[in-house]
Amino acid sequence: MTGCALANELIESRTEKALSRLISKYARYELLILDELGYVPFSREGAELLFQVLAERHEKSSVIITSNLGFADWTQVFGEPTLTAALLDRLTHKAQIIPCTWESFRLKETLKGRDASFRAKEGREGKERKEGKEPNDNKPKRPGNESTNTANAD
Repeated sequence: MTGCALANELIESRTEKALSRLISKYARYELLILDELGYVPFSREGAELLFQVLAERHEKSSVIITSNLGFADWTQVFGEPTLTAALLDRLTHKAQIIPCTWESFRLKETLKGRDASFRAKEGREGKERKEGKEPNDNKPKRPGNESTNTANAD
């Protein structure tokens, strides 16, 4: 679950008077995984409620958090420096922190696909040039898509 999704669920449960049940529910899980913490800043209420869940789990159950931010930048997400410091204190106590410095696999796949597509296109255009054709000369034209160049001679 993303950090934002959990914060939103907690805010909604507060308005429905079901917050304590929801916090208890998340406290019972053996493992809570919060993904993408740091992509979207939390409202003050969302940050406080997320703190409650994580504080409730402190030293009782495991938490995995993925983030694209270093700890120094977490104040941008949680807004309040004191709350952020207290949260980091609890999260990093007895924690195993695994810094990940590799490239995004999604970005790598996208770039690999574009490179292959680019090489294939270059190969087609190079072959057409050798044959004396302009690249894309053999594409069928659709009716109504003709372009017209006009010049006014005065």
